[in-house]
Amino acid sequence: FRQDEDTFKDTLAELPQKASIAHELGLTRCNTWVPSGSNERTYQEQFDLLANRFCHCAEILWDHGCYLGLEFLGPKTILAGFKHEGISNMADMLKLCSAAGTGNLGLLLDCWHWYTSGGTIAEIEALDPQQVVYVHVNDAPVGIPIEEHIDNERALPMETGVIDLPAFLKALNKIGYDGPITAEPLVPGLADMEPQVACQTIADCLKKGWDAAGLEW
Repeated sequence: FRQDEDTFKDTLAELPQKASIAHELGLTRCNTWVPSGSNERTYQEQFDLLANRFCHCAEILWDHGCYLGLEFLGPKTILAGFKHEGISNMADMLKLCSAAGTGNLGLLLDCWHWYTSGGTIAEIEALDPQQVVYVHVNDAPVGIPIEEHIDNERALPMETGVIDLPAFLKALNKIGYDGPITAEPLVPGLADMEPQVACQTIADCLKKGWDAAGLEW
């Protein structure tokens, strides 16, 4: 969907088989990220293109009982790289999901992108649970103005406290979200650890967030 029309149509033709396999495996949620701007199309042109393409994707996925989560990218440093502004916050992404009109489109809600886009707890608490398909959690480095954060320079969940992860988790729990919550820390060093050590490190960080939010682990 990020490329030209022919590429989109060719790969869309492969989606029914992949969705069928996912259904057989019991996988009901998938997700992807959406560019926060365009060098070729205005905001509305890009919005209309994405709404049309995601409508086709979501209809196929819905035939196999699958939801699609769309991730907005919040950092202003990403947006600055495009000629035309695109979808870069929760409100606009929800409008896109609604415009597609299939009923199985929602958010891949990443607390990093929520934070860097200026998102609020009130916005999360106003969501219906079905509007959130998937969740990513992480933290942000200290001492960096919100508009200067770089997307691939993050911290482990609960490592710095720049992102209020407990409040984020409480809000999701309040609305009744019952899907996956996955760490996406993007920090140096993890790839050099033994897999079990890396997994335990992340698990310990997540548990710290759960405990701080008063949630059952």
